[in-house]
Amino acid sequence: MLPLFDLHCDTFLELYKSKQDINNNSLHISLKKASAFSPYIQVCAIWSDYHLSNNEAYDACLRIIEYIKTNIK
Repeated sequence: MLPLFDLHCDTFLELYKSKQDINNNSLHISLKKASAFSPYIQVCAIWSDYHLSNNEAYDACLRIIEYIKTNIK
């Protein structure tokens, strides 16, 4: 197997926006697709809209984190 270190930072936001699952989805990154690599390391960040206030961006971040947590099985 090939190793892969991916810095595809918008994955969580795109999963949230499209209401898809991290395990198997139509995006570039999923745990199913990642199983072809060993080791597989994924670095993610949660992007925020620069039009949001700090409080709005923080609340949006918490919603995305909760969505991801409830969709990882």
